[in-house]
Amino acid sequence: MTFFCKYGGTQVRKTVYVGERRSTMNLEPEMWEALDDICVRETLTLNRILTLLASRRPRNLTGAVRVFIVSYLRGAAQEGVLAVHQQKSHAVPADRLAA
Repeated sequence: MTFFCKYGGTQVRKTVYVGERRSTMNLEPEMWEALDDICVRETLTLNRILTLLASRRPRNLTGAVRVFIVSYLRGAAQEGVLAVHQQKSHAVPADRLAA
């Protein structure tokens, strides 16, 4: 089910399982997509990720999921920056030395 969010965007309501408990969660489509990508990258099910997050007993699981997604993607971006940084050479090209 998709509905309009009071903050100006749409949200998608999905039924999810946290451990053995069934629940519903409202997230923006981009958040659901990011969460699916994380599941694939980490080879974990959505249920497993939600159960791990819920084990920390957050007051608001949906908020905890959003924070997790942002934190995960920031970490992945930093890993990517480091990987690119390590591949680049800091040597000055010879033609620039002559100038």
